[in-house]
Amino acid sequence: MNEQPVVHFRKRDLLFSKGIPKVTAIMDAEGVTRPNIRVSPHQDLDYVLNQIVSYIIRDYITPWYNSLTPDDSFPMELHKLLLRVVANVVRRVSDVDWVPFFTETLPSFMSAHVRVYRNMLDRKATYPDRDYAKLFFDVEAETEKSICHEEIYHLRLLSDMFLFFVTPTEEYGVPGIRYITRELLVNSVLMPMINLLSDPDFVNRTIAWFVSTLSYAFC
Repeated sequence: MNEQPVVHFRKRDLLFSKGIPKVTAIMDAEGVTRPNIRVSPHQDLDYVLNQIVSYIIRDYITPWYNSLTPDDSFPMELHKLLLRVVANVVRRVSDVDWVPFFTETLPSFMSAHVRVYRNMLDRKATYPDRDYAKLFFDVEAETEKSICHEEIYHLRLLSDMFLFFVTPTEEYGVPGIRYITRELLVNSVLMPMINLLSDPDFVNRTIAWFVSTLSYAFC
């Protein structure tokens, strides 16, 4: 009996990300202070998240706050609050049962989205002069039997609910801190992330990178 040839796959060296050590090396060169609040189980990741929060405070709080007072107690407390929010998010995400989400909730959501898209294509045949995006959201609004809110207003509603669950009670009870945290979340995190993920060039480059990574894994 002929023996089957043995196929040897090349060993993958992609077991961990090389990006975080490079980022932390840059931060060490800049003299960034390591955070005292544990956000995740990994210290290097805590360091990166701390720097992201520092950049948010620097770009969205410092420019107008420094013109009011030299006291830096408010930015420091806001920095700690944002880190506690991130820590609560990490803790809650680790407690989520992802199996029902990926096997039931997500497929159901995707199938509903595809169904709306196909209905939009059918309507496009009837109204060829209408814009694809306008037709899609019209069909979606009819499907959901509700009026679509403006994007920024909808994100604020989501952020309010999100902060209610992850913000410490004493900070959430202060309207000023709650509104500032909400606007930071909407304008410096959610909106840039949505714009990036909806950029066709980013999507194409991500797909190309993912395909090239898989080709290395199986060759």
